[in-house]
Amino acid sequence: MLLNTIQKGALILFVSVSSLLSSSAQAVQGTLEMAVFPAKAPLKIWLVVVKPATDKIARIELVNGSQQALYVNNLSKKEQRINQLFDLSEVADGTYTIRVTTGTETVEKTFKVQTPVVEEQMTKRSLTFAQEPKVAVSGL
Repeated sequence: MLLNTIQKGALILFVSVSSLLSSSAQAVQGTLEMAVFPAKAPLKIWLVVVKPATDKIARIELVNGSQQALYVNNLSKKEQRINQLFDLSEVADGTYTIRVTTGTETVEKTFKVQTPVVEEQMTKRSLTFAQEPKVAVSGL
């Protein structure tokens, strides 16, 4: 479920991962775990979040490069795990971040959605005439 207007087009998903943990989170025995990986279908990704039982809630956000929220969900105290499939086939090209925040830590995964550029294949050399070639006809 995306909360803003989205553009259609053929897209390719490139995933690069970066993590951000608050310094206090490293000392906590139960830590927030998050995995983001491509699904079998093109332009779909899976998010798996496992939060410690000690945390009351976890906020899950998918934001674009301008930090506009495209998806927001709260994982309640009773819920410790979520598996969420995101369909990115209609989002615009750009950088996106999935962010999970609890009371003690934040984990982020950043990725790019990019449309491939198709370049016309050109030969290395070509032949061009300055004028139309003159054809000599004899015997008429």
